[in-house]
Parts: sequence; C-alpha cells; structure tokens
Amino acid sequence: MNTAAAGGAGVARTAVNHCPYCGEDQLRPSDAEYPGAWYCRSCLRLFSVTHHGVRRSDPTRTPQEPR
Repeated sequence: MNTAAAGGAGVARTAVNHCPYCGEDQLRPSDAEYPGAWYCRSCLRLFSVTHHGVRRSDPTRTPQEPR
C-alpha cells in the first residue's frame, strides 16, 4: 500500500482508478482535512474506500449436515 499519496500522514491507501459515483478517472488524494479520502474532480464528491478483509467462507451458505 502507498502512504506517500497521503502526504506522509501514515494513511495506507491503494490507488483508486474510477469514482464509484460517476465512473470518471479524474481522482486526486484529498487534503489533510480528510486523510485517506479521494476527491473526484468530475462530480466534486469526496469519498473513501475501506477494505474489511478476506472471508474464507460464504456467510449465506449453511453447512451441509451429515447424511
């Protein structure tokens, strides 16, 4: 992960390729007021993307009972 884009604030972020609202690619890291957020120059929205981890199993499936 890249912390340099956060201006040395120690916020780990991966480059976002497209705005989740308008789909444009005119994105810039936000200023120090919102560390870890991205600013879309096309639709003027400020957003952040959070990764919660990797799940090993599907929570909607029920385990099969023995036959």
